Amino acid sequence: MKLIIASALLATGYSVPQLALSQVSRVRKRRLGGAHDVDTTNALSSSSEQNIESYDSKIANSKPKPNLDVGILHNDQDAPDRRLGTECTDSVVCNFGYTADGETCADACKGKCCSGSYACDGFTGTVCKDEVSCFGDYSCYYANVEEIVHGCNKDNACEEAGYYGYVGKIHGSCLGEYACAKAAYYDGSITEIVNSCLGDYACGNAAAYEGNITAIVNSCHNESVCEYAAAGYYYTGSPDVNGGSIGAMRDSCVGDSACYKAAYYNGKVETILSSCEGFG
Repeated sequence: MKLIIASALLATGYSVPQLALSQVSRVRKRRLGGAHDVDTTNALSSSSEQNIESYDSKIANSKPKPNLDVGILHNDQDAPDRRLGTECTDSVVCNFGYTADGETCADACKGKCCSGSYACDGFTGTVCKDEVSCFGDYSCYYANVEEIVHGCNKDNACEEAGYYGYVGKIHGSCLGEYACAKAAYYDGSITEIVNSCLGDYACGNAAAYEGNITAIVNSCHNESVCEYAAAGYYYTGSPDVNGGSIGAMRDSCVGDSACYKAAYYNGKVETILSSCEGFG
């Protein structure tokens, strides 16, 4: 059956010139903001404090327009195989940063996972002892992920991913600073991330605030490429959130900001298949 490419443009809340001019400074200067009710007075280093920019202040003055519904985005050209190692022979099960025996996840990993300052503080889920997973300062800080294998590598890579939300598994994914930070944050949901979200901010805030993405597979390879995909809009006192929905993203979204804000703010995309491989 011939798949028809939907011609509707995904509304981003930015004009094209504004988006193009903002990319370089936005990627490097922005820290994914938001806070939770824990005392981090002594946890944050002076360098990380300087990088913090409130999520509320970033978007309070730029409320987006509702997105357009899009069916299946498809490109007949085959995408390259981007598979990474996802097998695990030994792992550590954590609940808010501790094992069932009361040992910290970092100690239980013995240098093979949860490596870095506060890497697994508050983390809930299973992390593989593969010398890759949850490596980097705050890499899995307060994340809630059922299973991490060969994932969440670099500073803040999966910080607060699934926090008060749900992330099923991260396999061979979320490799880069803030690559999946706050993905599925606060009532968001992502069932699986496989061989995806490779690059700084690649999937940051994806499906956050009541958003939903069924699967991200072999997709989102570059900086900010899928940032805010299917995310809701939130600011302090906002009466609505309106997260978006994406059925699946497969072999797609390669290039800076290629799927940036796809299905954002109540938008809906059934499937992104072998598509969106340009820039912006």
